[in-house]
Amino acid sequence: MSPLAKMIIQALENEDDDIVLAEVLDFYEYLKEKKKRQKDALWKNIQEDEPLY
Repeated sequence: MSPLAKMIIQALENEDDDIVLAEVLDFYEYLKEKKKRQKDALWKNIQEDEPLY
């Protein structure tokens, strides 16, 4: 695990405000969906080669 991930986990572990934790989870979900959309867009732009016979 990266040092940054450890630092974030420790900071969230000590957080008592449920709203902050919910916002972090929402933002994580947003980033995950954004990356998925970017990958999907890249796959749509790939053109298949015709087989050589």
